[in-house]
Amino acid sequence: MSEKSYSLKMLREVIADAITSEATPEEVYVCLLNSIRNQIEYNESCIRSAKRLLELLGDTTDNNDMSWATEWTPDVTDKKVSHNHLRRDLDRL
Repeated sequence: MSEKSYSLKMLREVIADAITSEATPEEVYVCLLNSIRNQIEYNESCIRSAKRLLELLGDTTDNNDMSWATEWTPDVTDKKVSHNHLRRDLDRL
């Protein structure tokens, strides 16, 4: 089983467990959002540390150029999943 398949399988199981637990849908929603935000903060911290290390090593390239990130970033845009759409779904609960 590939790492991707394993991770997605585990995500399905965790979501199923959360849905059948005593947690409210709102608590699951907030937990998912916070988990994603925490992951973003962690990765941004890693990027800052790596940039600083490059500076210390005398690297003079443009470390603010993030064009390379599109190579691994999924093609998901705000047009596909808008914040307002998610809010409407939450309000229906």
